[in-house]
Amino acid sequence: MKDNDIGSLRLIKSVFSASPDIITVTLLTDGKLIDVNEEFESRTGYTRDGVMGKSSLALKMWVDVDRRDEFRSLLTRDGVIRDFKARLRHADGEVREYQLSASVVKLGDDPTIVTIFRDITEAALAEERLGKSAFLLERAEEIAKIGSWEFDYATKVVTGSEGSARIYGVPRDHLTVATIEGVPLPEYRQLLNTARDDLILHGKPYDIEFRIRRQNDGEVLDIHSKALWDGSRKRLFGIIRDITEEKKAEAGLKEAIATRDALIRELYHRINNTLQTIISLMVLEQSRDPSRDYQDLIRRMASRVQAIAQVHESLYESRSLSRIDLKEFFPRLINLMKESRTSGGAFDFQLDVDTVGLNIDAAVPCGIMLVELLDNAMIHAYPTGRGGPIRLSARKSHDGFVSITVSDQGKGAGEDFDDLPPNRLGLRLVREIVESQLRGTIEVRKTPGFGYTFRFSDEYLEERV
Repeated sequence: MKDNDIGSLRLIKSVFSASPDIITVTLLTDGKLIDVNEEFESRTGYTRDGVMGKSSLALKMWVDVDRRDEFRSLLTRDGVIRDFKARLRHADGEVREYQLSASVVKLGDDPTIVTIFRDITEAALAEERLGKSAFLLERAEEIAKIGSWEFDYATKVVTGSEGSARIYGVPRDHLTVATIEGVPLPEYRQLLNTARDDLILHGKPYDIEFRIRRQNDGEVLDIHSKALWDGSRKRLFGIIRDITEEKKAEAGLKEAIATRDALIRELYHRINNTLQTIISLMVLEQSRDPSRDYQDLIRRMASRVQAIAQVHESLYESRSLSRIDLKEFFPRLINLMKESRTSGGAFDFQLDVDTVGLNIDAAVPCGIMLVELLDNAMIHAYPTGRGGPIRLSARKSHDGFVSITVSDQGKGAGEDFDDLPPNRLGLRLVREIVESQLRGTIEVRKTPGFGYTFRFSDEYLEERV
């Protein structure tokens, strides 16, 4: 062996012992192994003696044989190869991914191949996961119509995601400060500049909506943007979201709600008119029989219908169209009761009402019951021809229960008072409504004075509606 060959061999031996990677020496002619380093034995599980004189093909180390043929072909042609990726099988069957770099070296009369194998399995897996994450992120941005961007004030470089490039309508590598600032409609430029300066200089939240004209097709889009300022690194990071479809849906929904509200108001108005017609017919009916019992019967029936009409009139004037405020409804009802009784003493109606909202499913039966209870107090609480105070209160607890009380300071009722007397149709009606329709409870105070409290769950009625 010549001196230079000996020198080359010594160099290879020194690299063998020092390298953290696998190194093999094979004959170029038949690919048989003539030397391996300790890393080869440590990593692959093969012994040096067990592989000498055998090729990697014979050992079935190459998972993809076509890649081995490509490797030898390139090496034969160029004499050197770098960063060639291949999957190799270890002695125990484990498959690892390696990056190969090789060169043809002549040792003696035989040309040999010196190959360095670097295990990149973990790096390849990390790269694959990163690529998959990037792919999923791009798909998520596309589906959610969002994008992200970052502006480095130190380098004046803008970095944007695929989603932001898609929204702005420009290639990703063309995202520059000038491009981004030119996309919003001119009338929003000042708004954007002020929001940016307020964030950077004063720490005010950057959360704005504006419109842009997309560059690739000229379509005008509605955009919602948020941003954060990293003062230590002098970087502005933000996200943009295309809310064009949401804005269209919102406008359509507002129009639909306005149409619905108009129809509901018209419905309440017509119901109220119909009920007023019924009341007018009842008033005409009173002239048929002048007897007191008949007159009182028609009056009470008309008051009940009028209570229902008052509920619909309150709903017609209400903002929500589905709930009435008892603070506004009770005075209407009291005026109704005053108008329905043109004789008798003067009554001092005292209101103690919290802000309580009732839906129509509770408001109508409550209106009817209150007419009955107020009428009962006006007739029976005080001696004929004299009036007195009548108190009306309403509360709503945190658990959703509504309590309504009608009480007076009159003569009260004896301990043997029956709140379901056969001749008291009104009180019987109240109990029936509370227990059957409202699924509530009743508490009667018989003395001093007379008090009637009914309690029910507004949340139960809301769920039923």
